[in-house]
Amino acid sequence: MPADIKNQPAQPGAVTIRFARDKETTGTIRYAEVVPDDDMARVKNIYLQKFFAKELGLPDAITVTITAGA
Repeated sequence: MPADIKNQPAQPGAVTIRFARDKETTGTIRYAEVVPDDDMARVKNIYLQKFFAKELGLPDAITVTITAGA
């Protein structure tokens, strides 16, 4: 998915956001939200524990869907 596509809802009450790998520390990997020029960040950064990122194959990008729930 190109970085210039706006983050689109996956379903009503849900938002899907792309993150690109940004910085690595001793125990975590930071992913920064990919924000089109005409939009604003909703989450900004997500940190994954390094062991979990390794389970995912140390991806360069991740997609996160946030849903409202009870």
